[in-house]
Amino acid sequence: MEKKIEAIVEAIDRLKGEEILVLDFEKTNSLCDKVVICTGRSDRNSQAIADEIEEKLKELGEEKTGVEGYNDGQWILLDYNDVVVHVFLKETREYFKLEQLWSNAKEIFKK
Repeated sequence: MEKKIEAIVEAIDRLKGEEILVLDFEKTNSLCDKVVICTGRSDRNSQAIADEIEEKLKELGEEKTGVEGYNDGQWILLDYNDVVVHVFLKETREYFKLEQLWSNAKEIFKK
């Protein structure tokens, strides 16, 4: 995995994020190359995961271009141009089922 993805996965894992999944869209999607999906244990945990990802990527010189859903913590989207991160609460992740929606993407990491 590339350095950016490794930093994201490590940040999620460090804060006890669950069900980490990295999908590769490089050859199938013009919006981004990789998508990272994970589950937070609470809205505060999801926010802490998002904060940790932002901090780790800043250390690599990466700045996010957008963030959505941070205040309620149900579904936080972090946009880093070529990588988009989705931090869900369990119920929200089960409802939207992005893994099924994007079943054509190549799975490159799962924990």
